[in-house]
Amino acid sequence: MATVEFPYIDSFQHFDTIDSTNAEAGRFVQKHPGLNALFVADEQTAGRGRAQRTWHSPPRQGLWWSLLLGRSEWFPKNPNLLSLYTGLITKFALEEWTTARVQLKWPNDIYADGKKIGGVLIESKWQGNRPLYYTVGIGVNLYQQPEDFAPEVRSIATSLKHLGLKKDIHRPDILAALVHHFFQHWELMNAPEAFVKQWESEAIWLNEPVEISSREAPLTGVFRGVDTSGLAKIETAEGIVTVAAGDLSFRKR
Repeated sequence: MATVEFPYIDSFQHFDTIDSTNAEAGRFVQKHPGLNALFVADEQTAGRGRAQRTWHSPPRQGLWWSLLLGRSEWFPKNPNLLSLYTGLITKFALEEWTTARVQLKWPNDIYADGKKIGGVLIESKWQGNRPLYYTVGIGVNLYQQPEDFAPEVRSIATSLKHLGLKKDIHRPDILAALVHHFFQHWELMNAPEAFVKQWESEAIWLNEPVEISSREAPLTGVFRGVDTSGLAKIETAEGIVTVAAGDLSFRKR
């Protein structure tokens, strides 16, 4: 991958193949605390998503990268919003390339034309009530054909190549756009009410019937957006219920 200059980044590392860029960020910060670093891989052999799910990361078919936030001035005041924020800036970047409608699915997915095109994985380490670092992992599908996806996700996954394009796909340019948007819009993380309003305007299934599957019993209701802590608001017959984690899916009426 071509060299790109990134503001606010102290170290940039590119790998042909690696187990996981998030895992590499965790190894790096043990030796180099207090730095912001960027890790990009052409292929991940053990890419992962939320809840330890596998994230399929074939060679040069997508953008697989992690941003380590080690500088304390970039620690979010509202850590629970970081995943939602990262989804929003990914939407901003992708819209520079595609005419498709890009939307956000709570809590960490990016959709385009109604199919999943990317996902976010946030990891952090704390010492007591003090954060030591945050790792922001992002995977975006760029070139995959439908047959490249696993059978169980083939009908719900897409790649940038299969959307209406405004310009040619160039991985370094997309990476640069993502990093640029991440730091450019950071003030939203300090204004949770304004951020939630903007995130909800881009949310898939807002005010639609949904189901949230979690470790507890599935919850059904109408998705009413998120609160300023990033919790999903589900309107049920008993009133609004907030949910911290789970898998959101559309439920036909």
